[in-house]
Amino acid sequence: MFPLTLKTALVIGDKGKKIEFLKIDRPAVRKINCFTAVHSDRFLIARDLVHLKNIVKITEVDQWIRKERIKMY
Repeated sequence: MFPLTLKTALVIGDKGKKIEFLKIDRPAVRKINCFTAVHSDRFLIARDLVHLKNIVKITEVDQWIRKERIKMY
């Protein structure tokens, strides 16, 4: 899963040769962003620092491990 815009995400799965296009809303993209953050090992990439801080705040991924897990530049 990879969010492309506020309303679009690229999802690649194992569906053989099948290609589907689905529209999703902003809350669904937010869920994808949070899922990505929760399953990240080292880095999170966002369109801007405010967006990054919001995802980190929602998921609290910066508090899961005592050693530094996420770096914000």
